[in-house]
Amino acid sequence: MHARLGLPVLTPGADHRCVFFEDDRGCRLHRERGAAFKPHACRRFPFGAVRTPAGIRITTAHRCPCRSMGVRQPLDRDEARAALTANGRLRIDFEAPARIRLTRTRRVSFATYESIEANVLRSIVAHEDGPDEGPLPPLVDSDWTDLGHAHRAMIDGTSSGEALAWFGDALLAELGAIRLGNRPRPWAWAFERAERRASHSRSGAEVFADFAADHVWSLSWTDEGSLASTLAKLRVARRVTARIARRFRESGASDERAHAEAVAIVEVAFSGPFGYARMS
Repeated sequence: MHARLGLPVLTPGADHRCVFFEDDRGCRLHRERGAAFKPHACRRFPFGAVRTPAGIRITTAHRCPCRSMGVRQPLDRDEARAALTANGRLRIDFEAPARIRLTRTRRVSFATYESIEANVLRSIVAHEDGPDEGPLPPLVDSDWTDLGHAHRAMIDGTSSGEALAWFGDALLAELGAIRLGNRPRPWAWAFERAERRASHSRSGAEVFADFAADHVWSLSWTDEGSLASTLAKLRVARRVTARIARRFRESGASDERAHAEAVAIVEVAFSGPFGYARMS
């Protein structure tokens, strides 16, 4: 478990890859022993499970290149359930509350929230939000500059730490405080491998919208904030994603791959200081 992010990780080799991963052959444990022999965190990835008053929701992690790149088949519930089950029990990652906070002062029943959420998800997927312009929304008990430096300070020799530094750099560049430079691109090798396998590509806007809709669907934000705050954070995340993706395109990446790599970075940031930031 990553000490600061709370994410399950395996000790990598010198190249930051899992010691059981082999180029173009995938996981050696899976190939030689079967999926059930892999560590539980690996068997689950990229799936997650959320218990809600209306039943179980399946979520997916966009740090998985095969989740973000190419046109994917509809989610297979049986496959997801098998991945999420250990010792005969479905392991739940998160339990959503019975009442959902829409704003800092307004809560509604889960049934009412679901009808609101359906419209929110439709708007996200249809790219109906306005352009990302103007100053970033104000924070409570902090400011964006401090938050950017907090992410840059989290380099710890891991790919996740490098991702957090990318996010901090891009956030500060969005504020005009620095010029976004070059760092090693975490997981670039994995996205290159996924790009070779993908038969169709999507636009960068589609890649981000898919991630944003999944983040809302996950309900993980209900533990710390409101729907209004989450949507405001996603607008900031979209600006940061676009800035990082531009840098990756300058290095020769396609629009889809650049956005997929940037989304993976932003998803990690949602598990870091950015995820806990409070909007006013």
